Amino acid sequence: MSTNAAHASVDVADLDASVRFYRALFGEPSVTRSDYARFEWEAPPFVLSLVPTPAPAGPPRPGRVNHLGLRLADEAALDAWADRLRAGGVSFERETGVECCYSRQSKLWLVDPDGTLWELYVRLGTATLAGRSRHTVRLPDAGAAITGWTHRLSEGVVTAVPAADGSLDDVLLEGTFNGPASASELQALLVDARRALRPGGVVRLHGLVASSPLPAKTALPGPAAAVSRVPVEAEPVDALRCAGFVDAQVVTLPDRPNLVARGVELRELLVVARAPTASAGRFVPVTYRGPFAKVEDDRGHTYPRGERTWIDVAHRDALAAGPLADAFTLFVEPAAPGADGCCT
Repeated sequence: MSTNAAHASVDVADLDASVRFYRALFGEPSVTRSDYARFEWEAPPFVLSLVPTPAPAGPPRPGRVNHLGLRLADEAALDAWADRLRAGGVSFERETGVECCYSRQSKLWLVDPDGTLWELYVRLGTATLAGRSRHTVRLPDAGAAITGWTHRLSEGVVTAVPAADGSLDDVLLEGTFNGPASASELQALLVDARRALRPGGVVRLHGLVASSPLPAKTALPGPAAAVSRVPVEAEPVDALRCAGFVDAQVVTLPDRPNLVARGVELRELLVVARAPTASAGRFVPVTYRGPFAKVEDDRGHTYPRGERTWIDVAHRDALAAGPLADAFTLFVEPAAPGADGCCT
């Protein structure tokens, strides 16, 4: 494919269905992963990337353009675009050598007056991790379809979300579980994220996890050197459930490790969960005892056998009065998630 190419990145609700559609339009994708797909068309030169993004609760919404972009030939061309933008009085943000979309890239980010995000980038090579851009360019609030908040590994320890109750659609914790925060500080952040999200809002956790506990003071190579701790694979999902989130789904966890340190396999994890749709503010733990590996109720809550799941008190009372009451251990006294040491 020619080096210069137009580029669009689109949020999709069902990655498999979208890949089938665009395969018919553009042919076979050049990259397919569980959390990403890319199509590259020869004539005219065009790059389309698909990013699975959980749709918010409520009426269906049309697909969203994540951003538009141009892929350039080399960094000299990127420099020329930067000079052109400066001369035109257009502000932008530059990233150099970042891992993004399974490739290593340098890029410029800018936003047009109507809030459309643009990316001008050069592909420098391949990468084993999906990666995430670290740009801080924000869409104007008036034009943003989704109101969200992001915390990144480099931003240190945070235990509260700077947003009003129920005001956010999306919370992204980018490497947060790999930072210096303790388990109790992380749990406090998740509980506060649930407070800040609207009912049905989405929380996403992305970072490195380990197949077994990683020995203390293990030095990791390359970009992973900034990592302070690596939770075992089940910890982030357990923490989400303990904080009162529902429908936790592991979107990315590759079969092959991204790297191995001191005999421990490390993998990229992306897990997505939702704030409960019930408006009740008090939560209690319940435990499904079996006989099945897991069950799901008519509200969309999933109960893995033998694991505590946090639900609101009204929902707990409905379970207690229902035909499956004997299959659950139902805790009577309301409690805040994490109050009994859960996930700490």
